[in-house]
Amino acid sequence: MKYSLSWVLNTTPLYRIMPLKWFKIMVEEKRNTLFRPSKWDDPYEMNYSNSVIATEKGDIPLDASYWFGQCWSLCAESAIMWQAFKKTKDPCVKIMVYADKLISGKNELDDELRIVVLDYIRYFEPTQDSYHEKLNDVISTHQWPKNFLSKGCKCAELFPIYSLLTKRNVFKHEEEVRFLLFDKSASKDQESFSYTFDPTIVKEVVIDPWTSKDDDKYLEILKELRPYLSQETTKIRKSEIFSNSSMFSIRYNP
Repeated sequence: MKYSLSWVLNTTPLYRIMPLKWFKIMVEEKRNTLFRPSKWDDPYEMNYSNSVIATEKGDIPLDASYWFGQCWSLCAESAIMWQAFKKTKDPCVKIMVYADKLISGKNELDDELRIVVLDYIRYFEPTQDSYHEKLNDVISTHQWPKNFLSKGCKCAELFPIYSLLTKRNVFKHEEEVRFLLFDKSASKDQESFSYTFDPTIVKEVVIDPWTSKDDDKYLEILKELRPYLSQETTKIRKSEIFSNSSMFSIRYNP
């Protein structure tokens, strides 16, 4: 049985930007991969490493060895997020899936000692009070089932979720939703967790704004992607966020 502690998103669209080569691997191999938080770019993602659980026998450090994650967004279009990927110089795509499809289905997530969490990030101001406030918000949302503790999971292993669902407000524009997985069976040196992924749940693929429709590369991308996606329901288009538009204009009469 899979225990899912999820913010109820249902059919809310979730978006993720990634290099095209990553997406090709994802759809060709039909695998989605989550990584350890220690592999993420922002050092503040490691807040749990500065925290402990106070007990009568002394402080116990939090252990995030069994946690893996992936970042999604509620933001349908963002110039800042596209620009962040421009430096890769390789084509990028933005994909859209519905939240309930991302964590449903028969796959490796369905295990009695794995916990799936899909929840939005709480952004905090750079003060201790603000951080504690957001942390308490997460804690009030996610109460651990007793059966996990009865099966050998420890509080120190489960508690990192609380800091993994918080982030500094300088990233607020990302409108991030985080896909987290607790896997008690993971080895200490395991850097990622991969599970079976159905490419047909991807409902839209948006090619980056810098790839021209007149470019052979654009046609090649379409040719490469289409066979793996739903012919009926997956839309492929190019982002027009930086395109010239006459939609907005004024007529000034001095």
